[in-house]
Amino acid sequence: MGNPIEVLQNEHNLLKHAISTTQKLQDIKDPDQYRFLMEKSVLFFRNFTELYHHPKEEVMMHYVINSGRSMMSRDQLEQLVRHKEDIDLLIADVIDALYGYNERQLRHLVAQYTEELGRQIEEEEKVLNNEGHPYFTELESEMIYNEFLHYNSKDRLLDAIKNNYYKISNELILN
Repeated sequence: MGNPIEVLQNEHNLLKHAISTTQKLQDIKDPDQYRFLMEKSVLFFRNFTELYHHPKEEVMMHYVINSGRSMMSRDQLEQLVRHKEDIDLLIADVIDALYGYNERQLRHLVAQYTEELGRQIEEEEKVLNNEGHPYFTELESEMIYNEFLHYNSKDRLLDAIKNNYYKISNELILN
């Protein structure tokens, strides 16, 4: 059986790396190169978080909130969920700035998005580190992990999203 906590932590590590890469993209001065690379980065965040990562977090938070065994209050956990929803709205604003191509606004929103997503990951990791296996029965862990598998059932799409991100990272290194 897989460990749902490790799955989310591995995805957080990938997202933290993507945040770091995207923050480095902010230093690019050439507007065409900036837009080209930022489009790839923004689409990675949107696709990976919306299709794979956030649905898994929602599954996990559902179990944490409803287990009644959380070290955090229900309000604190629900606040994490609301903040994630705010971040989802923020990426929509980033995409609008990207396709309307307002470079100044795009740079501002990308900086805000990466900062907020980084903060959210930190808070979620506190929950994961405190709400891990001792708070889930073996059966609950198995149920959570099996629900996670549903989101990874489109492995080709997930691989394409990850490969696109790695291309961005390599292009940044080469420039």
